[in-house]
Amino acid sequence: ALTLATSISSWSSQLRTRSELASLSRQDLRLLVFFHGDSLAHTIRPLIIGRVLRQHGYSVEFAGRGQHSQRIKKEGFQIHAVETIPQIRIDAFLARGDYAYFDMEWIDRCVTAERSLIRELQPDLVLGDMRPTLQLAAEIEGVDLALVIAGYQQPGYPFPISLPKWFPTIPGPLKEYREQYALSNTTSHRVLYLVADIPEFHPPGSTTPGSYNYVGP
Repeated sequence: ALTLATSISSWSSQLRTRSELASLSRQDLRLLVFFHGDSLAHTIRPLIIGRVLRQHGYSVEFAGRGQHSQRIKKEGFQIHAVETIPQIRIDAFLARGDYAYFDMEWIDRCVTAERSLIRELQPDLVLGDMRPTLQLAAEIEGVDLALVIAGYQQPGYPFPISLPKWFPTIPGPLKEYREQYALSNTTSHRVLYLVADIPEFHPPGSTTPGSYNYVGP
């Protein structure tokens, strides 16, 4: 937790600068953390980040659903139920080597729910882990976004994973949905990336932008 608190401070300073410019205290900035509650990893990682941000004085609420949601609730965070693709659907697709578990119907269901909650709560920043549709919702609504990713997902990663020939590399429905809806958005938003790794194991590439911040595994 201490290492994470230290690593996240540089990223947190960006929010602090924004609050100072707007003459707002940290408590006045509302952070909404979206999680995938049927996966322990994608519940614990947002929980730890939310815990550290709360210790830094920010107002933090969560959005999601799933069997691990109680871990977040037990720590006193408010949770807003929001549509989440079922883990059983993901597992069923992956079991047969199919990565297209997010079809247009599920994308629309999740994006619609995420947009509705963002409009209702008006957060200053949304943060997501295992919520690919949140990128679309945040872009359409024009709210700043932070995404938790693995080290190998950075642009210019020096040790790219060799994918099997059958692995789908053609852009799928997420890109199609974005082209249909998000690109018509006239508002602007910023995107930050929280890299859930350490550079000794997964180093950044020479072209990795400064918006990628290591926060520990």
